[in-house]
Amino acid sequence: VFYKPTGHRDNVIANWGNGNDLRILHDGTNSVISNQTGDLQIINSADDKDIVFFSDDGSGSITEYFRVDGDATNVLFSRKAKFSDTVEAVFGDDADFKIYHGGTHSFIDNNTGNLYIRNFSDDKNIHFQTDDGSGDITDYIVIHGQENIVKFQEHTRHLDNKEARFGTGSDLKIYHESATGHSHIKEAGTGELRLSANIFRVLNANTSETMIYAEQDGKVQLRFN
Repeated sequence: VFYKPTGHRDNVIANWGNGNDLRILHDGTNSVISNQTGDLQIINSADDKDIVFFSDDGSGSITEYFRVDGDATNVLFSRKAKFSDTVEAVFGDDADFKIYHGGTHSFIDNNTGNLYIRNFSDDKNIHFQTDDGSGDITDYIVIHGQENIVKFQEHTRHLDNKEARFGTGSDLKIYHESATGHSHIKEAGTGELRLSANIFRVLNANTSETMIYAEQDGKVQLRFN
């Protein structure tokens, strides 16, 4: 039993265990706790108490960085957690979900099941944003929780032969066919293809001439030259 503080000079090791498996020392620059076998366990048996990790805050003061919270049964980070390039933040028993930066690009990888992006805040949105081509950040897609609608706030592009499909059975299709150079609006179901308007006009490609014109309760024109 020690009744007074004991001191160990630099590079003098305090050993524990028959094989000196646990060692504590100060090497003149750093302090070291070294375990040579088995697990190194830090245990707090006090009810609803924490294990708290402190360090310098970069300005000469001591601050908390993270704690193992025994009351809330979670790990609380009070400072940023930084992962180096190609080092993954891994989730799930089989590491099925990963987030990482590969040195050039950033990745969110899911390896099993569905990937859900959810917002449980009432009447709030999910915003998909990126650079707008001039150095600013802008919305490209907004999923509106209050309006119950998806808004595309920039142009969308469907590549050749890739269809924009509508309806549960994909009955309506719009696409451009690369082999023929033709564009198609196809009603592939059992119903009619209906265009609704008070005034209906078909123009040439550069919108300089009217080819077909129709107005409600009025005239219908088929124009030539």
